[in-house]
Amino acid sequence: MKVNYKNILLIILLLASFIGIFVIICLGLYEKKDVSFWLSCVSVFVAITNAILLFITLKSQVEGTNNQKQAFEQERFETTFFNLLENHRNLTEKLSSSVMVLKKDLQVERIRLEGRSFFSFAVKEITYIQESLKSKHYSGQFDEQSDSKSIDAIEQNHASIDAEGILYKELENKLIENYNHHRIKFANLIYNISKDEWNKIYNSDDKETISVDIFYKTMFPQYNHYIRSLNNLLDFAKRREGGYLHVITSQMSEDELSYINYHALIDNHFKDIKDSILHDRCQ
Repeated sequence: MKVNYKNILLIILLLASFIGIFVIICLGLYEKKDVSFWLSCVSVFVAITNAILLFITLKSQVEGTNNQKQAFEQERFETTFFNLLENHRNLTEKLSSSVMVLKKDLQVERIRLEGRSFFSFAVKEITYIQESLKSKHYSGQFDEQSDSKSIDAIEQNHASIDAEGILYKELENKLIENYNHHRIKFANLIYNISKDEWNKIYNSDDKETISVDIFYKTMFPQYNHYIRSLNNLLDFAKRREGGYLHVITSQMSEDELSYINYHALIDNHFKDIKDSILHDRCQ
């Protein structure tokens, strides 16, 4: 609770006035001076007391007016904030992106992502880009016609050493490993990571930021309106204290929060919300 030291001081002065009047009256009676003298003194103290009370009243009225003004401004701010938040939520739910994906059988397919499913896709894509950049050797770019044949080669080779199908778990692991290898090559293809580009990046110490930047430069036409909307919402929320960043993050899915955490590496607008996410997770 905030202590109003000015009001406390005024109350002390008021009490001091009453005490002064009481002392003067007592002295007057004790010394038996002219009563009119003491009445004049009392009048002076009464005038001072009235002035103090008037000042307190006027001050209270001004504070009341200011409080009403602040309450109105706060209400107006929150109305605008929650309207922006609702508009952003609607925009997020209506996100629609057309993307290329690599299926488990190493066939390429174009699919449409709706709403927040885009962020699950984004987080996985950034992960594969990072894996490519962190590989010891450049993996090349995916070729559907030739690379899809690797599945048959693995299955035939395994069948020759496991005719009874006892070691099916080994086959499953080999197919998963094969898919992950070609998934990295697919990322190189989709995000145009050539061998020359890979060589330039290989010695960089910040491959995470570079991965996010590569993803954004390729995919931003699909969701740049979301970024602009969230930037606008963040700029408005930061005008007031009161946990408004937490209100924004509470509307997000885990994958969306993870993507925002990534995007903050290349967009300073997102630094505050990234710090808010980290703070909430440490609670």
